[in-house]
Formats: sequence, C-alpha cells, structure tokens
Amino acid sequence: MKQLFIAITIVLTYILQTTLMPEITVFGVQPDLCLIIICSIAFLFGSTSGGVVGFFLGIMLDFYYGRSIGINALLFLYIGVFLGSFNKKVFKDNYLVILVFMIFTTFLYETILYFYVAFVYSQQVDLLVMLSNIGIVILLNSIISFFVYPILLKINLGLEIDRNIFSKR
Repeated sequence: MKQLFIAITIVLTYILQTTLMPEITVFGVQPDLCLIIICSIAFLFGSTSGGVVGFFLGIMLDFYYGRSIGINALLFLYIGVFLGSFNKKVFKDNYLVILVFMIFTTFLYETILYFYVAFVYSQQVDLLVMLSNIGIVILLNSIISFFVYPILLKINLGLEIDRNIFSKR
C-alpha cells in the first residue's frame, strides 16, 4: 500500500509541478512542490522512500526541462536520503521541525542549483538576486508545506494503522 501511495504521489507531484506551479509565481519565482513532497515523504517514511521519491521526481524534472540530465535527480536523491535519516529521531507531529528542514533544504538546493547553472552555462553570479530569489522560494515552500505536510501526515497515520491491522492476523 505504501509503494502504491508513493508511486501515485510521484506522478501527481510531477504533474502539479509542471502544470500548476508555473502559474503560481511571486516576482517571477515559483514554489518547488517536488522539494516539499520529498522533504515530507523522507521525514515521514524514511531515507529509502525519500531517496526513491527524490530520484524519480528529479529525473522526471531533468527530462522535462532538458537542460542537464541528472542534476535534479542527484540533488533530490541526496536530500531525500539525508532527511530520511531523521525519520526516527524527531517528532513527526511538530510542524516547526518540518519548517526548519524545509528552509534548510530549500536554501541548500537552490544555492547549489544556482551555482551549477552559473558554472555550466557561464553566467554571471549576482548574489543579491540569488539571495532574494532563494528567500522568496523559501517563503513559498514554507507556506505550501503547512498545507501539504498535514495531509501527508494523516495519510501516513492511516497507512500505519492499515499495516498494524493486517499484520496482527
């Protein structure tokens, strides 16, 4: 059941990221639903699930954007595995914890991606523009995660209850 949920989540997130998220822009910057889902799944289900979701969402986005195949897959994979390692160490009901992780991973991902694109495509690095764009993405991701994470938390609790009911038979 968990694998089916993760597969559906990957497909649905990809569709929303490529169709709906470009329409939600603030000062030309769009939120990153994929990063929100990867953080939430890794935090709730562990590093294996976080890594799988991260890799597949990343590779799908790499093929969609077509610039550099593998960079998003690699970064999302690492983020999913890293955050998943905290799965058993923190309280999942504490929304402040997921907010801190969201801020950290968004800053890290956007910074690495910005410098990667600047290096590979020989573009100038404007730190003020980069920091303002990252700040907007952090704000948007944080706001959206307050709506997305509770839904995924309830689904996680439902999956755990399902697993406990069927395992006692």
